[in-house]
Amino acid sequence: MKNSLTPIRSGMRSGTQWFLRAFTLIELLVVIAIIA
Repeated sequence: MKNSLTPIRSGMRSGTQWFLRAFTLIELLVVIAIIA
């Protein structure tokens, strides 16, 4: 969690779409984990 700020800052500059995709994938995994 400490290194979570670095990808966000780098994502704001370039590769924002990749960051959003990764974030959505993690969010989906969390939702599935909660449901399961």
